[in-house]
Amino acid sequence: MSSTQTDTSGQPMRATIEYDNGKTLMAQGPQALHDHVASRMEKALGRALPQMEVRFKDVSISADIVVKDETDIK
Repeated sequence: MSSTQTDTSGQPMRATIEYDNGKTLMAQGPQALHDHVASRMEKALGRALPQMEVRFKDVSISADIVVKDETDIK
């Protein structure tokens, strides 16, 4: 799985992402993987990645949820 590195002061740094398989890549979640890949790409390119802003107009979001009233609990 993932291992934790320590810096020169002996303090633990963030866990490393390993490339063994998909499970180890996703062990820390999609945001950690994205940040890892983006930081490596920025170092390789020598510049920051371009940023994009996304805006929505007239968006409707719905969700199907189950609600149980405390009086209905048996």
